[in-house]
Amino acid sequence: MDDTNNRLGMLVFSKAGRDFARPYLIVQVLDESTVLVADGHVRRIENPKRKNVKHLSLTGLTENDIRVKLQGGTFPSDTELRKVIDELVTEENLEQRS
Repeated sequence: MDDTNNRLGMLVFSKAGRDFARPYLIVQVLDESTVLVADGHVRRIENPKRKNVKHLSLTGLTENDIRVKLQGGTFPSDTELRKVIDELVTEENLEQRS
């Protein structure tokens, strides 16, 4: 169960489909294999997308402020989601180039 809670606020990428390679943040863990994701653009926090974890590429990158809000039962704004995703995607690109 601790592993699933550690997923909250994690940056993930879709592996296939119309949203291929789209970055999302995990905003809710439904069970071991299913999460709700949002990006603040197409998938707003009020209407997150249900995704199977096996259809996502988990990066392990999280933003602690977002995680704390989600664990406390508070949802961040779409603006906050967009800002955090932009920051994390930039960080990940830098790590991949190194």
